[in-house]
Parts: sequence; C-alpha cells; structure tokens
Amino acid sequence: MKPISAQIFASNSIFSLYFKRLLKQNNSIKAPSVITRSRDKLYFPDNELFFSSFKKLFGLPIILHYKCFFYEQFLRVLPSRNKLFKFKLSESNMCLKCPDIVCTTEHAIFECPFPKYFSHALALFLDAKFNQSRPQYIFLRENFFLFNMFYDEFSIQDFIQLSHLILISKERALKSSNDISIMRWNHVNYFSQSLLITQFARKLLLSAGFEIDLITSFFEFLVANQLMLQYFI
Repeated sequence: MKPISAQIFASNSIFSLYFKRLLKQNNSIKAPSVITRSRDKLYFPDNELFFSSFKKLFGLPIILHYKCFFYEQFLRVLPSRNKLFKFKLSESNMCLKCPDIVCTTEHAIFECPFPKYFSHALALFLDAKFNQSRPQYIFLRENFFLFNMFYDEFSIQDFIQLSHLILISKERALKSSNDISIMRWNHVNYFSQSLLITQFARKLLLSAGFEIDLITSFFEFLVANQLMLQYFI
C-alpha cells in the first residue's frame, strides 16, 4: 500500500513488477473488433503477437492509403457485399463467385478463390525463400496474409515489401468481389491478376524509393510456377 517512489531504493524489482502488471492489463483489454470476431467464431491470432505486428506496420513508412485499408479491415468496416447489404446498398449479401456463401470481409479478401490463390502462391514463395521449401508459411497463411503478421525471419525491408504486396492484393480482391465479372474468372485470370498486382506493387515501391528485391523475386516465382499454382483454386 506504500507509494512506489518510497520503495525504489530498497528494491529495483518493484519497477519490473509494476510495468509487467501494466502490460498485462493492456494486453487483456480487447478491441471491439476482436470481441465481434470471437462472437462470430472467427479466428484471431495471439493478442500480443498481433498487436506487436500491428504497431510495427503502422510505425513503418507504408503508403498511407494502405495503412488506412488495414485499419478499416481491423475495425471490420470495409465495404464487403455483406456490409453493403446491411446498409441496403446491395440487393444481396451472397458471394458472386461462391454458391451459398455470405460475402463477408474475411471471405472477400481471404477465402474466395482469387485471394486464396494469391495467398497460397505467396506462402509457397515464402517457404522457398525463408524455409528451404519446407512447409511453414503455408500453415501460417491466415496469420501473415489476413492479419499482416511480422515474423523474425523478415527484415524490415522485407516486411515493408510484403505489407504493400498483401494489402494491395486484399484491396483488389475486395473490389473484384463486388464486380459481376468475377463470375467468369478462372485460374488464368487469377494468375494474370497476381502478375498485375505484383507489378503495381513493384512500381509503387520503386517510385517511393523503397527496395523491391523481394517483390521482384516473387514475380519471378509466379512466372516459373504458373502451372503448379492452378491447383490452389
């Protein structure tokens, strides 16, 4: 019950205990969007690991437009067909590509065939790049793609490039989910769209003065593995 300042000379560990308690209390407080995900029985990664990556992403020189996109994704306010339907701006909340599936944000940017294709391609590339082609990132697809998680294998420049690439692809997937032309897409369209996204990300980062070596390697990986990637649809 005594003030901390009165005890610091007796034991420096008091500070350690105090700040650990503050950190624990901070991590135990869940954001509303995390609570709604739990309510809807949707996966959410480890709270501490996610918010560590979240702060890292927002502390890096990511293009502001894509920071805003990710923040809106986190808040669950992106204009998915389901969201538009709830606000009476769409006649249906069903996915145009997937029969009998509600097109939520998570479905539009991760579960639908196009983002599934792109995220699988990126996972295979990351396994080849960072794990000698042993399966690791293929099992972490939801973490690094849907939640833009940072892993120790990534350098800061790697993470900047990956964040842009992933956020650009998710924005493209969301837009295409509201376009009736998505009904005609097949693996050829998924491949060509993946190339266009990668080329756009490379030009965007190059014009902003960032490194593009990782994105260039991913582009080459896509071209070299076109036939193999069609199985991830």
